[in-house]
Amino acid sequence: VWTGTQWITAATREEGLCNPGAILLQTLRGVYAGGVLQFGFGLQDAQIDIEGLKAFMLHCAARGYTYDRWITGQVSLGAFCDEVALAGMGQFTWTDGSRPTVSFVGSGQPISGVVNMANMLKGSFSVAYNLSNAADGIEYQYLDRNRNWETQTLRVAAPGVVTMLNPARISGDGVTTEAHAAVMARYHLAQSLYQYKTIDFGADIEHL
Repeated sequence: VWTGTQWITAATREEGLCNPGAILLQTLRGVYAGGVLQFGFGLQDAQIDIEGLKAFMLHCAARGYTYDRWITGQVSLGAFCDEVALAGMGQFTWTDGSRPTVSFVGSGQPISGVVNMANMLKGSFSVAYNLSNAADGIEYQYLDRNRNWETQTLRVAAPGVVTMLNPARISGDGVTTEAHAAVMARYHLAQSLYQYKTIDFGADIEHL
């Protein structure tokens, strides 16, 4: 686990044992027994975006995001990494097409791309708002470590909604505290309310 100044080997939750960024780094490096890869990708550090994962670890540590889950069934490494990254409000991806990393939601992040009239084809821009079927709230289910690992359902209604009639039901794999679940539920609700639209435009290949 990267603490901001040094690497440590975490042995407790307080030290970062369940930090999503550290779990992803372990998965990318792989777990070996007797020189044989047992789990993970088995990549060398030169093949991993270490700096990006260090930033993700600090992001998760600062906000108390953790990943706790006992996996008993089969799951692909890609699906596992997606799940772990989401617990830290991130997305598992590959930077410059070759090195795995995580892009994550945080305040003050720079704009990653700008599209305007200078690089659009005339008359090709359109926005479709599909709000009629948008959820009016979120029902977020998770295993609560403080309540004997029982499944809990946290309900978050959209602004102005008194009784939810069309809530979206989401399972929070790896999320085990009420505070973390509340953040994730509000995050999914915000996506439903403010990002539920389709934007289309045409561009010349040099502008794309």
